[in-house]
Amino acid sequence: MKLLVVKNDYRLKKILVLARLANVLVETSFVSQDDISGIHPSAKDFLLHPANGDPIVAGVTHMAILKYIAGLIPLKSFLGADVDTSKDIEKWLEFGWKELEVPLASLDDSSPADVQVVKTDLLKALEVLDKHLASRTYVAGERMTAADISLVSAGSAAASIGVVTPSTK
Repeated sequence: MKLLVVKNDYRLKKILVLARLANVLVETSFVSQDDISGIHPSAKDFLLHPANGDPIVAGVTHMAILKYIAGLIPLKSFLGADVDTSKDIEKWLEFGWKELEVPLASLDDSSPADVQVVKTDLLKALEVLDKHLASRTYVAGERMTAADISLVSAGSAAASIGVVTPSTK
């Protein structure tokens, strides 16, 4: 399958990590947002052309693509082996999106004063995640899932901008 991408960031990395773990070959091409919008007007930053002729996978976010790839290999259970685990995975994907990824995206347009507020909010979210993981290896269930991959990618992006430093770990 072919993935059209506007920029190389943590969102692409988590899609590619999940694809690799799921043994799904993804060919990546960097294009402009205009190129993506010309193919699918509602797509933003990412567009996936599955090799099997399925319709184009597009969404407002990269999460539609992440979930699509996770669902290709049900035996690996990246979206959960049972209903309860699936609900937990969805909850943590939502947490990562609202508490980590949206604030990270807002940093591009923030004033220096706002950046500090966003970094403080990101640190609080990472503390919630750290507390949850204190007694478990994975955020949901007994094996790595799409939620783990998503949260590690967003956490790594937060660390790269200095939210987590040796003094806050």
